[in-house]
Amino acid sequence: MGIMANPRQEWFYTDLACMGLGIAPVGLTECDQEIILLEKIRSLDMKNVSVDRKGLMKIFSLAEMLGESPIEKVLFFDDITPDEISRAHNFNIQIFRFKDFSVLPLSSNLIEINPKNICLFAFTTGVTGPFKAVKITHEQYMSSFTSIIFENPPVSNDDVYALYTNLSLYGERILNYMLTIYGVRIGFSKDLKEDLMVMKPTLMLVIPRVLDFLTDGIKFEISKRTGLAESLFKKCYQNSLMKMEKGKPYKKGFWNNIAFREIRESFGGKLRYLLTGSLPSNIDTMKFISICLGCGIYEAYGLIEAGYSNIYSLSTFSGCLGGPAPGWEAKLVFTPDILLEDISKDMYGELWLRHEIPSSSYITQSTSDNDNWIHTGDLFMLTNERFGFCFIERIQYVMHTKCGFAVCPQKLENIYRQNPYVAQMIVYTDKRINGLVCIIVVDERTLHKKCTSMVKIEEIRNNHIIKQNIIDGFNELARDKRLKIYEYVLDLYIEIDPWTTSELISECLKIKRYALLDKYNDCLQDMISRLNK
Repeated sequence: MGIMANPRQEWFYTDLACMGLGIAPVGLTECDQEIILLEKIRSLDMKNVSVDRKGLMKIFSLAEMLGESPIEKVLFFDDITPDEISRAHNFNIQIFRFKDFSVLPLSSNLIEINPKNICLFAFTTGVTGPFKAVKITHEQYMSSFTSIIFENPPVSNDDVYALYTNLSLYGERILNYMLTIYGVRIGFSKDLKEDLMVMKPTLMLVIPRVLDFLTDGIKFEISKRTGLAESLFKKCYQNSLMKMEKGKPYKKGFWNNIAFREIRESFGGKLRYLLTGSLPSNIDTMKFISICLGCGIYEAYGLIEAGYSNIYSLSTFSGCLGGPAPGWEAKLVFTPDILLEDISKDMYGELWLRHEIPSSSYITQSTSDNDNWIHTGDLFMLTNERFGFCFIERIQYVMHTKCGFAVCPQKLENIYRQNPYVAQMIVYTDKRINGLVCIIVVDERTLHKKCTSMVKIEEIRNNHIIKQNIIDGFNELARDKRLKIYEYVLDLYIEIDPWTTSELISECLKIKRYALLDKYNDCLQDMISRLNK
């Protein structure tokens, strides 16, 4: 049973009902292009879906594209119109109203569920290659909860969680059910900016790219301040940052409340924790957000194939994610082909994970080896801080320069994205050069602000002054972060069209690196060839 709708109560009711009846639900996202959605439906031979009005339009669109509907039965969450009934009839789609089911008497016939039966399916995000469907059994599903259940939970029924992301994300579902267990109130957001003022959440899930956008937005608003307001913000921020870097607990002092009040009130004024994961976080961004919003940040690492949260901790803003979650074993396996400068070889390697309950599997293959170790494909470093792990890079993303040392693109992109000219970017190198080339999507707001003369957006690709300004900004960031000489940007190509389609970016705002490298391959190779002459 597919479920394709924005967050709402009916989503949870359908999900729980399916699992309780031995039906395997799977979350679908409405932002997928029709061809990708069709591939997901066909990969599971899906015939039934539960949808809201937007999801129903997506099903109709698929039916019109194919000439027939791949879906036979629809459970509809909204009130149905005569036109929708007519269109469904034309494609032989049976539509059932959710509210008709909700008034039926409760059944006392309980179904005995085998813990090893399939509980649900979840799709990978598709950022490292084509998406895959992962089978998750009931016992694996429950192990996801036991890994993040606290004896003394940091949340209670006084907390409010703002839910605005798609529930097709496996981690979001686990998190919401866990918060429900603790009695946390959950608000379904449609217009987040307005709803924050009403909900006044104490908890929010914010993916790292959203943290970047929030930082850019806050800094843009702060740049408008002058006089005493500007001086007070800078003074309070620097004092808070200094205390944070010395490991002192953050306190909401009198002057801080004045300096950051407007920012905090825009989020409801009661935030206690932000929860983040799914991508490497920019430590500078996390520090900035934590100070401005006056809240702690929990950072987690996990895979759909390994449950949900395998490593997590309240962030110390050092890059350390803590140790393995309860019930999990972890080890680092030597990676002889990857040479990192300034890090001892016995301190980093591929992270392997194992749980006493056999791991999830893809439809066509296992996700673990014969000893039940899950090879995550992620490069981690062991730190002395609480004997924890620090994420370095996806192994398949690691590139090597002419000097032989490895380059970790996501870390560098997190740094270089702080250049105000950059909205999106991807870096690349190979063994012909000691440095990087990159593709950037220019930030139009910065472009219009910094360019006093009228510059048309379509003309900036060949504007050498703007290009040099961007490279100068990269060089300044590289010096400030003390990057290696082979981590400097040597050349770039300016793209004017943002990466917004599901072919190039996931619903978590992760760039699909393989797709972008393929799209811009000729351009990247041309830049490297010129530099190699």
